[in-house]
Amino acid sequence: MAKELLIVFVYDCERCQKEEDDPHDAVVFFYPSWVSEQQRLALVGQLMGVNQFLSTVFSSPSILALQTGKFAMKPLGRFILCVGTDRNIPDVVLETRINTLYRLVRFYHLDFETVSNKSGQQFSERLNVIFETYLPILQYAGNIFGSIPTFNLPKSASSVFLEAIQILQCFQDKTGVMGGVVLYQNKVVATQLSANLTKLLVITDPYRIKLPAEVVSTQFHLPVGVQLITVFVEKSEMERLARDGLDMRTALQSTKLKQQENHNKEKTSVVDGFTT
Repeated sequence: MAKELLIVFVYDCERCQKEEDDPHDAVVFFYPSWVSEQQRLALVGQLMGVNQFLSTVFSSPSILALQTGKFAMKPLGRFILCVGTDRNIPDVVLETRINTLYRLVRFYHLDFETVSNKSGQQFSERLNVIFETYLPILQYAGNIFGSIPTFNLPKSASSVFLEAIQILQCFQDKTGVMGGVVLYQNKVVATQLSANLTKLLVITDPYRIKLPAEVVSTQFHLPVGVQLITVFVEKSEMERLARDGLDMRTALQSTKLKQQENHNKEKTSVVDGFTT
């Protein structure tokens, strides 16, 4: 059985708008690298030509099927991300792969425009580093039935989950901390994040894989094994985390007040009984 071929490329629409523009400049990234330049330009030219026509006359296509393969497309500003594979692969699998790749770029880099502005002339080299890390993830994270790996605790260790939640809540009580997740062997023990964010962290395995995300510089030395990286989270997720944190603090405050009231009542009843 032949091995499935995966094709991924990023196309810059602004670099090829006139007749005299070189289409080679518009292909800022292409995988696999062993494909000749002539084959790259022929394939990309066909896809972008059909995409331009359909976008102008009808609407932007999500999947294009050629005689030799099938390609999913996702416009990202002036860039177009394309993921292709064999023609016999179901559409839903291809859509899952490109959506996974898009979410990874969105989470760790925001978009290609931001990467381009930060890397300048080294934009293509930067994309090579980014996709060198993310493309292997598609082989196992592109499963449409894939679930978040969780760490199954025995009944005798049920207190571990409570301790993990307590640790997360203690961190969340600190200023600036929105939420977190506790992992063991890259399996979820407890999480305060949404399912999508938790899955992105798990599939990238930041403890073992060196991510190409932007590192946060500090004026102090970090402990061994600790890394600070920049991520981009949707506003709705930030609002949910802030709301959950507020609800948690309100609940804890209410519990403390009730405990204090019960303690005062018990103390008063003891004093009254002693006086009587």
